[in-house]
Amino acid sequence: KSEMSHGLAAKHTHVIQMKIKDLQRAPAIFNQVFSDGATPMILTVEGGGSGDCCCCTCKLNVPSGVSCLEQHWGKNNGKLRPGVHWCYCYTHRIVYILSVGSIFYDCPVRDCPTMDNVKISIDVSMTLKLGKNEQDLT
Repeated sequence: KSEMSHGLAAKHTHVIQMKIKDLQRAPAIFNQVFSDGATPMILTVEGGGSGDCCCCTCKLNVPSGVSCLEQHWGKNNGKLRPGVHWCYCYTHRIVYILSVGSIFYDCPVRDCPTMDNVKISIDVSMTLKLGKNEQDLT
């Protein structure tokens, strides 16, 4: 069925995972409004944050406002703290970047028929937020 109802389009949020090149842009991307309704929930960084000069990054700067989940040799290593990390080697990599703020998901439903064929419109909204404990993130 079409999303057009009485000439009004029902816009809903699309939660996506997005690949980025620059870790420093992560907070801005989480706050960005996309015209197609996409809301980034998880970011991944190309190369995992390591590899400036053959096998290591001399200086990795983790921005505040995001949670970076790290792996060491493929095993979850927990959350990487914000700030500068010197000589960040290929044995470590940032697997996921998550927003520490709330993510809003909107899903309006227009002219939905009930069992007795009455058309109703509802607006479903959710606020998604990650847990505060490090165990909730890994």
